[in-house]
Amino acid sequence: MLKHPFKTSLLFGIPMLIMGGILLFINPRAEANLAEGFYTPIIAFEFIQSAVEVRNYFQVEFPNIYRNDMMLGNNLDFLFMFFYSAFLGFTGLGILKETKERALWLPIVLTIVMFFADLFENLTMASIITDHFNGKVIVPSYFGNLKFFTWLKWGSIAAVLLMYSGYFWQRNKWAKIIAVVAAINFAVAIAAFFHRSVLNEIMASMVILLFLMVFIHNVTFKTRMLQSEKL
Repeated sequence: MLKHPFKTSLLFGIPMLIMGGILLFINPRAEANLAEGFYTPIIAFEFIQSAVEVRNYFQVEFPNIYRNDMMLGNNLDFLFMFFYSAFLGFTGLGILKETKERALWLPIVLTIVMFFADLFENLTMASIITDHFNGKVIVPSYFGNLKFFTWLKWGSIAAVLLMYSGYFWQRNKWAKIIAVVAAINFAVAIAAFFHRSVLNEIMASMVILLFLMVFIHNVTFKTRMLQSEKL
């Protein structure tokens, strides 16, 4: 697995893309129940800030079905977080093998951080949803925890992609585009951190785009490796 890290990354990248597609269909649709600036329910809930916003979020036509879809998506996301963090981790190992830059161990470590941040984010979201539907008072600290883990996850993803961009910038045109998009995404993430708005949605959409772009890069890198081995 470590001999050809880019090739190994595809073993996680393929199920990452498949699981991402499944989540698009499973997660609930917006019903005029989201905070201003949001249009994707799961992203809106990740950045939810109060019990009032939770009540507004579930003011939909069929609240129980909405909750069930949320919880199903939340549970499947445990697989998605493993696949995307491993995909980025092995991508980093591939870049490290190519460049021999020891500093690249930092983003590789951050891929582990993002996995656990996403893990605790999902557990916190599940607790908030469960307490709400059980008629309990939602513990105020849940919202502080949610914000911390959510931003630790998104911040780690944005930082990792930015740190990889130095390598991408030195390669072909496609890789240079990845580097530019990663830099823009990092700037959007900073802006979204200070101003919760549609910027959060843009950041999330750009991350998904970057996952796909890096996956394509790794596929073509695999092809170049196979061709060089034949020669």
